[in-house]
Amino acid sequence: MHNYKYKIKTIMLESGERFPVIIKETDEPDFYSTAYSVSILRARNLASNTMENTLRSILILNLFIDSRCINLESRFSSGLIFTIDELNSLIILCRQPASVISAKKTPPIKNKNSTRRISFEEFRRKMRESSPEISNQLLATRLIYMCAYLRWRIEFHLSHAGMSHSIRSQLISAKDSAIQHIKAMSPKSNNHGGFMEREGLSTEEFQELLRVVDPTSKDNPWHNEFIRIRNQLLVLWLCHFGIRKGELLNICVQDINFRENKVQIIRRADNPEDPRVKQPKVKTLDRELSESFGVLDKTYDYLTKYRSQIPLTRKHDFLFVSLTGRPLSSDGCAKIFFDLRNQSSKLPKNLSPHSLRHTWNTRFSELMDERKVDAETENRIRSYVMGWKETSKTASVYTRRHIRKKAQEAALAMQRKMLEGDDNE
Repeated sequence: MHNYKYKIKTIMLESGERFPVIIKETDEPDFYSTAYSVSILRARNLASNTMENTLRSILILNLFIDSRCINLESRFSSGLIFTIDELNSLIILCRQPASVISAKKTPPIKNKNSTRRISFEEFRRKMRESSPEISNQLLATRLIYMCAYLRWRIEFHLSHAGMSHSIRSQLISAKDSAIQHIKAMSPKSNNHGGFMEREGLSTEEFQELLRVVDPTSKDNPWHNEFIRIRNQLLVLWLCHFGIRKGELLNICVQDINFRENKVQIIRRADNPEDPRVKQPKVKTLDRELSESFGVLDKTYDYLTKYRSQIPLTRKHDFLFVSLTGRPLSSDGCAKIFFDLRNQSSKLPKNLSPHSLRHTWNTRFSELMDERKVDAETENRIRSYVMGWKETSKTASVYTRRHIRKKAQEAALAMQRKMLEGDDNE
């Protein structure tokens, strides 16, 4: 049994479809995970990012199996899967970032017949000592993906292997027990009712961001003039339109109507004209947005004075490009916010493109309050601009800061009223 190293490689098909697969260090696709992707994940028409996240969980499972010298097919044929101790160790491993797990050089455990069991208290202690670096939500998602894959692996084995009735029943029972145990040990949400969830920038943080990205600022972290101009424009687009990173990176020059100051957000899933293997995706609905604060004027200057000077940009229509002229990648966009976080201590440590989507929603809520717009109309407008269906409940995720502020103001008003009542007695 080999202690394989694995990686995920995304293959771009002629149709433009991105198809991620797990590759062994022998450059061969992992058979079972690839079969699972083709027969289950791809059949459900899942986005390539969702497929990749699923495969990343399976990759961790593969590494664990290799490190334990486990032959799953052999175990299945005996009506077995994992011991309780193995399941507990798998969950502890899953708490770590994928990059850390993949980098580990864990020697295979030679004593495969060890039956030492650990107590529930010892398991909890090991969970704490493992110093988890991923969120409980991500851990729970990993375990869900693993459960689904294990269920498929067992059903695949049952459908292809001749088994006695007793072994078959034993394996089905082992499957149910293993999945129940994983679900029981899966963490529950600990976001304290949303108190620790991501929110938009405060007024001070927002002003600091605009100051730092100003191309003339002495604190601007970039030296190249084109990069300074592009990065300021990129931040302004996110601030003014409230769009997602994937939507931003999908914007093409042809989507912009400079005469009417309008922008179209268009879904281009599996676009064969997009050379990026890891294609940024538009998750929400197509829509048209208006702009009247000079962002499109800056965009026109960027196009005519800077982007047009890079030869490779003539090969595609994407608005935001790298210094080489290729469409800006998701990693390239993430690097911009990494530089910003490192440049100013006044910016949030979790600053990201999505932070600005939250910020837009906070400002929108404040504007609707000022104009005394009723809740139903506000929800319809917000849903259209954000690209959600009118019946979507997603707005609550993006209005947390504003709602908390209103709740605090109401609570203070109530306290003042109570104090005034005491004074009148």
